[in-house]
Amino acid sequence: MIDGADFTPLPQLADYRQTLWEKQSEYVREHSALHEHLWQGIDVPRHLDSIAQLPLVSKELLRESQRIVPPFGDYLAADSTLIRRIHRTGGTTGEAMNLALSERDAQVTAVVGARAQGASGLGPTDVVVHCLNYQMWM
Repeated sequence: MIDGADFTPLPQLADYRQTLWEKQSEYVREHSALHEHLWQGIDVPRHLDSIAQLPLVSKELLRESQRIVPPFGDYLAADSTLIRRIHRTGGTTGEAMNLALSERDAQVTAVVGARAQGASGLGPTDVVVHCLNYQMWM
């Protein structure tokens, strides 16, 4: 992660995001059965600006995956022994979902949330009820 990324000049941030996309897209294709199947026969774009060419992973696709391969589905791109945190959705609009996070996933999620709150002016002495919806980036 870039320290102070919330205030990094956009061209520098774009280069960093591109580097991450190149690593992440390869890793996911090699380690996630869901993405391997979903992206079969597709040339995964090398450039992040072309990501819209990829098929979307819908909530229903994830639910179906979890029905077939419980409890998380076959979207995991890490060994299940690395799971350190589980977030379970309420299922208010359908079936509840189990969302798994590695230790690093949980750390990055916390840092991103803290940066967003800091960028909005909140500081260490402020008290915040955290209601970020994990589904937005899970």
